[in-house]
Amino acid sequence: MALLSGLDVIERTPHTNTVASVAPGLDATVWYGRADLKIKNPYNQAVAIDCHQDGEQLVMSIKGDTVTKLAVNNKGPELRRRQIGPAGDKTLIVEVYLKENAGEHMVSRDRYRLTR
Repeated sequence: MALLSGLDVIERTPHTNTVASVAPGLDATVWYGRADLKIKNPYNQAVAIDCHQDGEQLVMSIKGDTVTKLAVNNKGPELRRRQIGPAGDKTLIVEVYLKENAGEHMVSRDRYRLTR
């Protein structure tokens, strides 16, 4: 969500194992005192992060004005995931790329232990 809205991911720690609620490479561990997700607003305008529970789902959105990328049209940035593995040591490597305009760059490369 942060990457697609143009926010900068300053700090992110993936889970050790894959989790069912989010695709590998798009997760973040938040563990008080040990791991955090830190994002930075590069815009001159404020953004709002809205988070609420809808039944058993957590719903999050980032809202901004028309100056930011948050006024997204159908041709906004996209994320592409590339999975490598599982390797012989039962690990999965996942690379995440941000595609924007004509270019693309890697934003993360994570290693997960598979428990199966």
